Parts: sequence; C-alpha cells; structure tokens
Amino acid sequence: MAKTINSRLLLVISVFLLALTSAPPSVFSQTKDNIDQRIEKHIDVTGDGIDDDIVLHIKGENWNKPFKWTLTIASSGKTIFEHKSNDAWLDGFFNDKGYVNDTCASYLECKKQYYLNDLMKYLIKKTDLSPNIHAYDKSNSGSIHIVARKELIDKFHLSEADAIKTIDWMINKLRTKEASVLYVPISPVQSEFPRMFVDRVSNFVAIYEW
Repeated sequence: MAKTINSRLLLVISVFLLALTSAPPSVFSQTKDNIDQRIEKHIDVTGDGIDDDIVLHIKGENWNKPFKWTLTIASSGKTIFEHKSNDAWLDGFFNDKGYVNDTCASYLECKKQYYLNDLMKYLIKKTDLSPNIHAYDKSNSGSIHIVARKELIDKFHLSEADAIKTIDWMINKLRTKEASVLYVPISPVQSEFPRMFVDRVSNFVAIYEW
C-alpha cells in the first residue's frame, strides 16, 4: 500500500515539474526583483486650468542595477513632451554621501529617495527665474531673448515678429509666476535647461541657458 502511495506521489511531482519546464518562457521571464514602475502626477502645466498627466516610467533589472526611465507629459490625451534617460553613468554615485541629500544613508535608500520621490517632486516649479538677472538680459547669449527666439524661429518656424511677441508674453507669464517651469533632471545634482509651455506653439520652449 505504501509503495502505491509513493508511486502516485512521485507521479504527481513529475507532472508538476514537467508543467513548469514546458510553460511559455514569458511566464517566468519576469522576477519579483524586476523594476517596471509608473509614477503619475496630475497638475496643470499648460495654464488652461485643466490638470495634465505627468508620467514617470522607471525600468531596471533590480534595485541594485542602473535604471532607464521615460518622462511624458500629456494634455487632453495628447503628448506634449517626452524625455528618455539611461542612468547607467550615474548609478554608482548613489553610494556617495550627500549626492541625493543628507538624510539618506545608503545606496539603496538614496536611490529610492531620488526615483520614487525627488525626481517628480522638483520637476515643475512656479518661478520668475529671479534673482538671476541674466535670464532676461538681451546681451546675454543664454537669455530668453536669445535661446527662446532661436527655438521659436528654427524649430517652430515663427516669424521674427511673432517670436518677439511670444517672448514678451513668456516673460510676462514668468514674472507674474503664472508659468509652470519644467526642470528635467539629468541627475540628483543637475537638471536640463528650464523650459515653459507656450500656447503659441503648443510645446515646451527653453527659457534660459547657463
């Protein structure tokens, strides 16, 4: 009787193992360590009074490996901004004290602080760029008068007159702090040049370069 039970038990185990090894590879290609996470924020960045959708999509082999991420901003279902980053070059710096902030104490703690909190937290700011006087200085090659004008004409094909009018509108929005300024992070200690949404071209335009 015992032999019969053992034989049946072995048969059940064999069938189970066979099912595992013959299952489609996709079922077992993902592990619990794989990172594939979306973080969403819903705020008005276009100035129309309607919340827009900001989505950060983080991907990585696990928390101890470098991440790749995509940032998208959509307004009324239409993508108005997209940015992709491969953070392999900066991953080791999460071991450095103070790289993210003075409160996190380890590689893993600092990395989670940056990707799950700080990256989206400091993405959008209401600012007039003060006290940086160079941002509006027409003689400065990195001012809004130079960088925005070039982008409005070269990328969005506005005329010189339209570009100048648009820049005046942008400066007014910035100085009254009505504009949402986009700072896309390069790392925990550096961001890309600031940009703001411009109705005239339905896109984000650079407002200052240093």
